This record gives sequence, structure tokens and C-alpha cells, in this order.
Amino acid sequence: SHLAAFRQAIGSTKRFQREQAAVRLVLSSDKMCNDLIRLCCTPRKSLTLSFPTINPELRRHLVRGYFDGDGSACISSGVLFIQFVGTESFLEAVKEVLAVSRKLVRRGNVFNLMLNGRSDVERVFNLLYEGATVFLERKKAVFSAGVFRQGRTGNCRQCGETFSHFLGRGKSNRIYCCLRCQQRAGRERRKK
Repeated sequence: SHLAAFRQAIGSTKRFQREQAAVRLVLSSDKMCNDLIRLCCTPRKSLTLSFPTINPELRRHLVRGYFDGDGSACISSGVLFIQFVGTESFLEAVKEVLAVSRKLVRRGNVFNLMLNGRSDVERVFNLLYEGATVFLERKKAVFSAGVFRQGRTGNCRQCGETFSHFLGRGKSNRIYCCLRCQQRAGRERRKK
């Protein structure tokens, strides 16, 4: 498991605590605590976290770890959505690492970065997982399924372009419009 790999990586011999459907590893280390604070990981990090200054070669690995903790991947209505949640400044740095130009959306005290364009998610998948050995399998599995599982091909009912889409879950996985037309329709609905 991911937790066992972490325990091994830090050289801990602490036992796991099992509680109903959860497993915890409780650690106490002043050095680790101070190192995390030095790297900008503080209490209430979702509201205060800023991107640390680290070796540029490690930035994509940091973003992958952050995605494992405060990100999500799902397939909805046949479309893969990747989302990061965090502070505005942190997510602006994530956008830079991922080379995406999406707008951040404020949701209460935090911001969301949502990716759903096939070229974006495929490129981001490759950036985050190429050569990676540490990641949450369940998140990578959904991400991978959305990127690499080919869907059906059809013609958009609005613009006529041929497009392919992911096969979604549920009773209806029919999509009649290309992603561009779906996004345009969504923007028009939100304006009303």
C-alpha cells in the first residue's frame, strides 16, 4: 500500500492503527515537523499553502503528490475531469508546472483548477506519471482509463465535426456534441 511504502521510505518501524475502514500511521518527529513547515506545509494547509522553492526537476513530482492528496480524477458523462483544490497562489504555480492556461474558480475559501480537454489531460498524465514510482494507484487508474480508453466516434450535431469521446459509466453514455460545443453551451447556460 501507499502508506506502507511511505513508512518504509522514512525508515519507520511504527505499527499501523486500524480503525473500521481506515488505516493510520501516527508519527511524532520534531525534525519532520520543522522540515514540513520550512517547505510551507502548515496547519490548515488547504487555506494557506504556497508552492515551495525546490529543484525544478522535482516540481512535477510535488504536483503529483499534491494531486494524490488534494486532487481528483473522474469520468462524468463520458468526459475525463481532473481537478486540483487549493490556494490561489499554489494552484497558479501548479498551472505553470503543468503548462496549462485554465482559469481558477473560487469555491468558498479555496480555488479549483479543472482540466478536461483531451490534449491537456493526456499531456498532464504523461508529465506526472512518466518514470514515476510513487503515486496513488486508484487515482492513476481513473486518470489512465480516461486518457487511454478509446470511446466511440460520432459527428457533432451542432458543428458537424467528427469527434471521439470517452465511454462513461451509467445508463446513458451517449454524447451528441463535441467537447468544444458542449463547453460553449455550458458557458451560454451560465450566462443566463
